[in-house]
Amino acid sequence: MNRVIIFLLLAVAWVGCKNEQTVGEVWWDETTIIDTDNDGVPDSDDCGPNDGDVGGNEVCDGRDNDCDGEIDEEGGDTYRVDEDGDGYGVDMVLCERPSEDEQAIYPEIDCDDNAPAVHPGGHEVPDDGTDQDCNGQDLSSLDVDNDGDGYAENDGDCDDADLDIYPGHGCD
Repeated sequence: MNRVIIFLLLAVAWVGCKNEQTVGEVWWDETTIIDTDNDGVPDSDDCGPNDGDVGGNEVCDGRDNDCDGEIDEEGGDTYRVDEDGDGYGVDMVLCERPSEDEQAIYPEIDCDDNAPAVHPGGHEVPDDGTDQDCNGQDLSSLDVDNDGDGYAENDGDCDDADLDIYPGHGCD
């Protein structure tokens, strides 16, 4: 009788210690590697586990194949392309060479290639929250010389509406 009890205890302990799980009627242990889309990348490492084209090496196809958040960073060539037609381009990695109309030698990088009025040297509109000239900041109205005397309010012009009043001449 003691042998039967010992056998039962060992059997229960052995079954309770196995690393097996069940989903429906399918059993597997924790060492089983699942690759749903058969792309050679385990689902646990695959950002597209149901898409066989995503999760492996990057190829030039307009998709993030290697799950790093970047599209076509490998496999394409870099071209400077002007998307908004303002004469300034941005460097883009493209799978196919753009047409001659799309690709030109653009002198500077456009800081917003979706807005034609925004480019290096663009006309800055003060205090609108947009950096039209790509210098890294929006122009403040305090930096604008309103009377043409060469001084703005931030330069010490105490009356920026009067050409004859500026720092050292009428501003005390």
